[in-house]
Amino acid sequence: QYQTGMEALNNGDITTGAALIRQSADTGESIAQYRLSKLYERGQGVPRDLALSREWTEKAALSGNVKAMHDLAVFYAEGEGGPQSYAGAVQWFRKAADYGLVDSQYNLGVLYEQGLGVTANPAEALYWFRVADKLGDNAASAKIEELKLQVAPEVAEKTSILASQYQPQQ
Repeated sequence: QYQTGMEALNNGDITTGAALIRQSADTGESIAQYRLSKLYERGQGVPRDLALSREWTEKAALSGNVKAMHDLAVFYAEGEGGPQSYAGAVQWFRKAADYGLVDSQYNLGVLYEQGLGVTANPAEALYWFRVADKLGDNAASAKIEELKLQVAPEVAEKTSILASQYQPQQ
């Protein structure tokens, strides 16, 4: 159903595509749940509904979709489609970061740096910025230079060693 739904979307039959994707999502197919969340977010083939987008994003995240984990963290951080919770954002950014999603690694660094949803921890922030930098985030290097000055040299060195050993979960 999902593939047929995607073909319908690509061919401009948005309503049919959305309905077929919904059928696949209802069976628990993670990629369909995530796609349906995006349809609700954009109001594409379905009415725009951020609460439903967030609900389907959460289902996809719980089913193991890493992009959905990141997007759910953003929903929590921004309070769209439901209650705002930096603690929830930390939880889901961490899950996606562990799977190698660079944007989640960077965002997790920001939350640790600013103490949003967690106790402020410059060393933990530095670690996540180093991991994001290692995996190609362009903005992380500036944050690394800034945070290296806020921690003891041996702590900065330890975060460097730990980040160099980071391997994403499969």
